[in-house]
Amino acid sequence: MKAVVVGSGAWGTALAIRLCKNGHDVTMWTFEKELIPQMENERHNIRLPGAVLPAELKISGDYACVTGCKLVVMASPSFPIRSVCRQAAPFIQQDAVVVSVTKGLEAGTHLRMSQVVNQETGKEVVVLTGPSHAEEVAKDLATGLLAACENRQKAEFVQDAFMSEALRIYISPDPVG
Repeated sequence: MKAVVVGSGAWGTALAIRLCKNGHDVTMWTFEKELIPQMENERHNIRLPGAVLPAELKISGDYACVTGCKLVVMASPSFPIRSVCRQAAPFIQQDAVVVSVTKGLEAGTHLRMSQVVNQETGKEVVVLTGPSHAEEVAKDLATGLLAACENRQKAEFVQDAFMSEALRIYISPDPVG
């Protein structure tokens, strides 16, 4: 499956690595275009020390990399997420499943990040969250996450995309909780 992780921080990088290990065709979008050559050549991201970027992971600074992806993971930090989603939205295909992995509330509106993603993309959002660390996911240490969405099929789609022997994904119909 073609997937994109929009955000190249530690968490976005770890999730992009996991998706690659699961056999998906993955691009990781980064705001920090100046870091792309280093990431491509050294297969390392300074945002996630010690993790190796798979050779098949593509890295882009162009929002058009979202085009044609069945899975769109919004992993931007909270402060620019509205702008990032707004700029990525025109490239999200109609049947794509959109995932929010950013924690926090938007300054001023106090909206959850998933609400911001929904507002800017117009998509029902699956929230992927849990008591985890990016380093653990990147190193294949035992970790559990929750894919929460009122639409069970979308939650199961995310579960199937990320699940591995070390990364267990549970589903819930309660994205707020």
